[in-house]
Amino acid sequence: MTAGQAGEQISCPACGNPIAVPRLRDLEQFLVAVPSAAANRPWNAAHGCVLAGVAVAALAALAAASTPLFGGRSLTPIVPDDVIRATVIAADDADVYPAWRALCRSGVSRLATDDEVRRQLFARSTGSLAGIFWGIAAVGAALAAVGGVMLVRSAPRLESRP
Repeated sequence: MTAGQAGEQISCPACGNPIAVPRLRDLEQFLVAVPSAAANRPWNAAHGCVLAGVAVAALAALAAASTPLFGGRSLTPIVPDDVIRATVIAADDADVYPAWRALCRSGVSRLATDDEVRRQLFARSTGSLAGIFWGIAAVGAALAAVGGVMLVRSAPRLESRP
């Protein structure tokens, strides 16, 4: 269609029906299309990134913060200090002095018992697990930050006109 065909009728190449070509002054009769409200969605990918990042970061940080609580229980001594003190105080001096001399000569270095080894491994693994959770929390925080940047960049900008 060209400007020289304004006011004439042309035939549709697909179906052959005649189509009226309007003149410029006839264009005022047509209604201006209003943009649909469906295009303005309240949530987009940026909002999803922020929500997912904050949720992952919060849950992983909570898990990481609570992990040492479970591992810390394994570090309690097998025989409490109060029991050792009470036993030494209750013992006769004639028994305590030879035991003290033997400890001075031999030292207190010994191999760990099976229970102590198990507790140490459990404490070490809970520490590693806490580190993994903190790493996941950092990834979630980074995801939330990326979503925040996406939100700022996609926000409509108001232009000031003089």
